[in-house]
Amino acid sequence: MTRDPDSIQSRVTAFLRSIDHPLLTKYFTLACFSTPPVLGSLFSFILSGGSLEGLYQVCRGATRLSRDRAMIQLTVAIYLYCTAYLASLFLNPMPAGSLHYFWPVLTFILFPFLYSRWSEGGRQTVARSVVLASMAGCFGAFALAAFQYHYLGIRAEGGAGNAIIFATVTCLAASVCLAGIFVLEKAFSAWLVAAFAAGTMAILYSGSRIIWLVLAINVIAILIVHRDRWWLRASFWMTACVALTIAGTVAVGTEVMPVRINALAHDWQQLSQQGQYDSSLGRRIALWKAAVEIAEEKMLLGHGPQATKQLIRDHFPGTNGLELFYSHFHNGFITAWVEVGLLGMFALAAIFVVAARIAVRTLAATDDPVGRLGASMLLVLVTTYVIGGLTGIIVGHDILDTVLMSFLVVGAFLSSGAVADVDHATRKQTGLVPDEGSQQNPQIQSD
Repeated sequence: MTRDPDSIQSRVTAFLRSIDHPLLTKYFTLACFSTPPVLGSLFSFILSGGSLEGLYQVCRGATRLSRDRAMIQLTVAIYLYCTAYLASLFLNPMPAGSLHYFWPVLTFILFPFLYSRWSEGGRQTVARSVVLASMAGCFGAFALAAFQYHYLGIRAEGGAGNAIIFATVTCLAASVCLAGIFVLEKAFSAWLVAAFAAGTMAILYSGSRIIWLVLAINVIAILIVHRDRWWLRASFWMTACVALTIAGTVAVGTEVMPVRINALAHDWQQLSQQGQYDSSLGRRIALWKAAVEIAEEKMLLGHGPQATKQLIRDHFPGTNGLELFYSHFHNGFITAWVEVGLLGMFALAAIFVVAARIAVRTLAATDDPVGRLGASMLLVLVTTYVIGGLTGIIVGHDILDTVLMSFLVVGAFLSSGAVADVDHATRKQTGLVPDEGSQQNPQIQSD
């Protein structure tokens, strides 16, 4: 017995149309924010699929292209970077096998379509899903990190296969958990504190010293942003959870941190007293010096992303006794200067400037917990990528590119996206309402 293909297709189409889009947004958000520390590059496929689906829905007219001011401002900055990237790519020689350099820019180009589709799910649903997904991601990150560090004897690298990338995405997840304590109802507070502790210990296991500093800065920033809500979360159980968090962090930190700090001190001693560049610190400084020299050869449009590996190989044989084979210069902004020139580097910086401006404007305009969660996400995104990128990579890695887009989309949408009015019953059902006794502030409307 054969089945009619048209009948099967019609049933599938009818099933897809029957699915409630806010429900799809909820599960998509859960998948996007829980998987980066654990699944690594598989997360990139999830987000890229959502971006392409958003493009399809906008093109067929099912989704209206958003006109939110924050989205437009971010799109302008992102597209300026894309323009510089593509110009540098085309105006420089392209050796065989360079086609894969087109893929990173596609992630950025699809930003407004991903935003338009994601924002249909509602701010309350997205905010709650982001916090819960980040909580799951932190627990998963800790389980992987502990296994890799104690049983495999390596620096924790999670599902990313890279300790720095793993630490970066886990830092973002842990920061969202900390911010979520002041947004979700009290029943989740202890779990979120535990998740933050798990994420912190996973970051310690990664041995990424720059991300340790970033996490400390993020904690201070979040506590300042939500300082008016501290007393609303104060309780015996919260105090106990915080004490256990500190104890667990100290236990892991005393085992991991001295080794990494002593290694840094040893590298500095070798570099300053012996002029020895063959160390983690020395190789980075050698790369930075070389990058500046190389960038000055083509200051405006750069050498193109396709040339970076070869430029490093050609520069270092015989230089400082090193022979290096890196894909970037271990500084995101300097790498952008070499690859896409000053125009591209300033455009890349503009993305973070715009994101920070949106966050600051939101924090100054509202006390709405959801809006302040979105602003917090943008702030920790900026600090994590900018400070972490000073010794690593900012863009050009599939996980970092897709995580950047997801945080820009959700952070901008929660902080200042256009939404319909939500009644108090709906807000209470989602758990995203101010605590009793506090003043309920209106949501930010599109300006």
